[in-house]
Amino acid sequence: MQLQLPSKHDGFWQHVRRGTPNQCWPWVARFNHDGYGQFSERVRRGPKGQRTIRASRRAYELTHGKIPLGKEVMHDCDNPACCNPAHLLLGTHRDNILDAVRKGRHRVGGQRLTREDAVTIRDLCMRGSAQKDVARMFGIARSTVSHIVAYRRHPYGRHLCDAVAARLKQSQPSPAGVS
Repeated sequence: MQLQLPSKHDGFWQHVRRGTPNQCWPWVARFNHDGYGQFSERVRRGPKGQRTIRASRRAYELTHGKIPLGKEVMHDCDNPACCNPAHLLLGTHRDNILDAVRKGRHRVGGQRLTREDAVTIRDLCMRGSAQKDVARMFGIARSTVSHIVAYRRHPYGRHLCDAVAARLKQSQPSPAGVS
């Protein structure tokens, strides 16, 4: 099915720098702290008679229709300012997080940590390194190290347990007489 793109003169689309169908179409008006475009629209109810939504959400709604409850608009291009309907797709929050992890965009403690980093953090702490020292090594907060060690924070969660256990088992000498 071919997308029916709205007129360039529509109020919303005036704030989008449209290019070719394959290019990102950046929002050029107001942004939030994460770099996502913000669009204000008038509504009948509400304290100020308007609401602010992400520009990418509005772009999706204008071209694809209403967004079902429990769904999020995801960027195939990973550009938060992009409003090209061809780059926007629906998914659950879980889909969005897994997509971010797969593409290396999921942040823990303000720094990108790989699966190997998280395994190393847990390994160092299990061997007796102080959490504050491990945090300093990775440039993250001590509380983040604590969460990783306790499996409360990191996209790889409990899957790290097997990797850490295997690493510890390999590095420990076996007791005398046991092979």
